[in-house]
Amino acid sequence: MPEHSFEKVWATRRPDAGSDTLVRLAEGIGSPIFCFHTENGGSGEIRELGDTIRDRRPLYSTEAIGLHDRSTPPATMTEIVARHLRDIRRVQPGGPYRLLGLGAGGRLAHEAARQLHAAGEHTAVLAMVDTPAPGGENLGRHRDLRDLYDFRLDVLSRVFGTRDARALIAEMSSVGWAESGTDPTSFHWHQVVWAAARLADVEHVPVRYPGTAMLIQSAAAPRDLGWRPLVGQLRIRTVTAEGLRDILRDPRTLDGLRRVFGLVTTEPPPRRPRPPRPPRPEARPVPRPAAPALARRTTPRTTPWSTPGTAPSPLPPVTAPPKASGPARRPRIPQHTGKPGSHQAGALVRQRISHCPAIGGACHRRSG
Repeated sequence: MPEHSFEKVWATRRPDAGSDTLVRLAEGIGSPIFCFHTENGGSGEIRELGDTIRDRRPLYSTEAIGLHDRSTPPATMTEIVARHLRDIRRVQPGGPYRLLGLGAGGRLAHEAARQLHAAGEHTAVLAMVDTPAPGGENLGRHRDLRDLYDFRLDVLSRVFGTRDARALIAEMSSVGWAESGTDPTSFHWHQVVWAAARLADVEHVPVRYPGTAMLIQSAAAPRDLGWRPLVGQLRIRTVTAEGLRDILRDPRTLDGLRRVFGLVTTEPPPRRPRPPRPPRPEARPVPRPAAPALARRTTPRTTPWSTPGTAPSPLPPVTAPPKASGPARRPRIPQHTGKPGSHQAGALVRQRISHCPAIGGACHRRSG
């Protein structure tokens, strides 16, 4: 059996110790940026990019599970992302979250945003750089972890012309395929981790994330790289560079990431908790001066008919006038004077006319 066969390397794995998969790359103020690692599993490229986009924000990066502690890698992308989110929430228990994925890490960031949304959390920024959508690659017959591990070693030996671990690390780090300074004794284990993550990535069935995502891609690549049906809204920024390393160094990429993550100064400052107020002293009742007592009248009340110095005399009683004795008399009715307007004026005129012979005879002759 070869020295670095899959069986021998796989036998060196250790029980999962639950070690942290999140690395703090830079401290700062404001909401942190969480970056998901590239295909090589490390955080070297994110470390180089961090200071140009973070604008004083804290910067964290994930690393492939089992890369350093040799714990068994998860078999599905859902498990991988759930493990990363566990460590992210230790740093930031609640949203809004700012997620960035480079290369294959963009698919991890997309799945993380989806899981956060399903948990009721808000993702303020989801940015992906040169990330094709899941489902666009086919491994052919390499569907087994051992076959994929052997396939990886064969490709590396053909590309770089050697199987020596030290030489391969030097060549791969120059093109961003490996971390510089990797221990040669861990090189083959890293290829096992790569094969496990690659198998989980290819077999992953993506679920639509209803939020907004930003994609930075090369102008020479197919439009939207297959992401449009997998997000609610997709914003695309194209650059002339090709390849992840060159795209990350493009000024339009850096400007777009700075804009999408925003400046720290645009955020409202965190509210400082107010110091507790000292307890108020108990309110004591203020004594009020007693109202002066009204002086009693010592002198008798005087009246117009009383003499000063003497007691007031009582008022005389009110009595009804005495009634007259004898039969009741009829009331006297005043007589009319015969002035015009009275009811007797017409009768007096007729009486005088009847006693006048001239007027009366003429009346008799006219009537006859």
